[in-house]
Amino acid sequence: MYLGHPIYSLSVCLFSLILASGLGSLASDWLKLSTRARLLAWGSIVVAYLAVMQWILPSVFQATTDRERLVRIGVSLAAIMPLGFLLGFAFPTGMRLVSAIDTGQRHGSGESTARPAFWRQC
Repeated sequence: MYLGHPIYSLSVCLFSLILASGLGSLASDWLKLSTRARLLAWGSIVVAYLAVMQWILPSVFQATTDRERLVRIGVSLAAIMPLGFLLGFAFPTGMRLVSAIDTGQRHGSGESTARPAFWRQC
């Protein structure tokens, strides 16, 4: 195991993904994926990042396996957090898209039925 005990791997992975996806979700308010071109660019960046990491990470992990645990944690954070940030854009963007095409009936309170239906199908 790269980080030693499995609990370190789980902790680092969950911490970095939750933090980075939250930051990506916040950033999605300023950089909206509101056009087809931006959405395709975002998807392309995610795929490119995954492809590059698949190629780079084995040699990085091999080169840093003998280093201190904090260095290995830093390498893991550096590998996971950019992906988490990019994936943080997905949920708010999806909710904006559902809201934009919402033609559902309205409840008496004026709330849409499309978003709850969207949740049920997830």
